[in-house]
Amino acid sequence: MSSKDSLDSKGFTPLLCPVSFIALMFLSLNYAVAREREGLVVVDMWLKPRICILASEKEDCEELLTVHWTAGQAQSICLYQQSRDEPIRCWHNSQEGSFEYAVETTESIQFELRTADNSPSYLASAEFKVVHDNKKYRRSRKNPWSFY
Repeated sequence: MSSKDSLDSKGFTPLLCPVSFIALMFLSLNYAVAREREGLVVVDMWLKPRICILASEKEDCEELLTVHWTAGQAQSICLYQQSRDEPIRCWHNSQEGSFEYAVETTESIQFELRTADNSPSYLASAEFKVVHDNKKYRRSRKNPWSFY
C-alpha cells in the first residue's frame, strides 16, 4: 500500500482532521487557563444580528440587537459603545448577562465590555457591521449576452 492509497481525494488522511481538531481545542483551553492564572478573566461576548445590509434606497439600519456575554467568574461589567463614556447597561457581580438594544445607524458600531470602574482597557468587544449594498457597482455573474 503506497502513501497515496491512504490519502483521500483532497490529499488528507482521515485521521489527521480529528487529531488537528483535538490539538486546536487543547491549545485554546490552555490559552484560557493561562489567562485566568494571570488574573485575567475570560469574557466572551456576541451580538445577534452581527450584520445589517443596507439597501441603496434605505438611509439607515434599524435593528434590535441582542448582546450576550459570559465570564469565567462573577464580576461587575458594563456595556459601552466604543466612542462613548457613559455605559449602556451594567451588571453587578454576575457571570453572564443579556440585553436588547435598539439601534438606528448608517455606520458600523463597536461595543465593548469593561469593568464597572470604567477602566480604559476592555474585557471583550463585538462589532455590529453595516454594509452598504451598492448594486450599481457590483459585477454581474453572467455575461450580458448570455440567454440563460
